[in-house]
Amino acid sequence: PFGISWIHFSKILGTNLGNFVTDDDRWFGIFSKFTKTLNNFKQRHISLRGKSYVINCLTSSKLWYVGSTTLLPTHYLFQFNRALFNFLWKSKSDPLNRNTVYLPFSKGGLNICNIEVKLQALYLKHIQFLVNDYSAKWCYFAKYWVGLSLRKHYKKLASLLCPHSDYIPPFYQQCLNALKLFEPRKNGHFLGNISTKSFYQALMAN
Repeated sequence: PFGISWIHFSKILGTNLGNFVTDDDRWFGIFSKFTKTLNNFKQRHISLRGKSYVINCLTSSKLWYVGSTTLLPTHYLFQFNRALFNFLWKSKSDPLNRNTVYLPFSKGGLNICNIEVKLQALYLKHIQFLVNDYSAKWCYFAKYWVGLSLRKHYKKLASLLCPHSDYIPPFYQQCLNALKLFEPRKNGHFLGNISTKSFYQALMAN
């Protein structure tokens, strides 16, 4: 239409984009790399702390780039966690509560990264960029979707000089949901200067 040549599918910086891209198109390849890395270390005699390093640094890290801009479906989250804990315990059942395993070493845990919470922390970085009036081009579209929802954090986002949508896409709705979880736990932090690690720690706090 209008003389424009439409692209239905494209891969940009390792991320599959397009109108007909499925969850499997985005996540199956990452899941395959995730499980392959775990399997490479499965037959080695590694301590629990060593397994924690493998999980956090060599496998879970494969999720963060795509996961920071694309929603991870619930069934893939389940598969990632199942593969992760099968590797950790070499068993289909967990001998310890997972909330204990997520605790830092200093508190008797194994410092295993909670995938779901880490992704929520990454979503919060999008919100932080917006309330800091970040100048990237994607922010113009993000303000259209969630500017009104963030007006109490930064009044300029509600300006009538820019358009606003009544509809919030699923990704930005998850960003706002993460903000709702974080706000009661921010402990005086100003939303404009928080690291992803601090977001994660706040979200993990009881």
